[in-house]
Amino acid sequence: TKPIGLGILTTALKQGFIDKSTEEYIIQIMASLNKNAAEVMQDFPINACTDITGFGLLGHLHEMTSGSGVNAEIQLDSVPILNEARKMADMGVIPGGTINNLAFVKPHIKFEENISHTDQIILADAQTSGGLLISLPDQDVSDFLAALATKEIQGLKIGEMTSEGKGEITVY
Repeated sequence: TKPIGLGILTTALKQGFIDKSTEEYIIQIMASLNKNAAEVMQDFPINACTDITGFGLLGHLHEMTSGSGVNAEIQLDSVPILNEARKMADMGVIPGGTINNLAFVKPHIKFEENISHTDQIILADAQTSGGLLISLPDQDVSDFLAALATKEIQGLKIGEMTSEGKGEITVY
């Protein structure tokens, strides 16, 4: 329910690499509460939900999948990533926690060949006040995303649970 890359961008902010408009934008994202999205969830058959915070998208998804005994796939092109985060990561502006996150989760992830190291880092980026990662039946996704939109929340389908398993994740 929120774009990722906030950990990288807050690190870049501390190092003086972020302009004022980007600073204001990331503050707006972080100040946005998950309350409205959580309220929308009450009307749907949610399987699992977690906020994306310190363990990054991949870490929290792995917690969700391993705890539920399923494997998952995510499509990188569907994940909302802050453009400035990619630029900063390419420059090497990466929080230590994000590097640790990637190292921890990497044994459980299969990255397709087209997934760059920068994108791997961003997917593991430790978020500050990140969005929600929500699992629900596929037949309810369209209605759920429409309900989020009525609350001015951009929700996106970024992947799916694929089979029973040990929490393995494929990123393509």
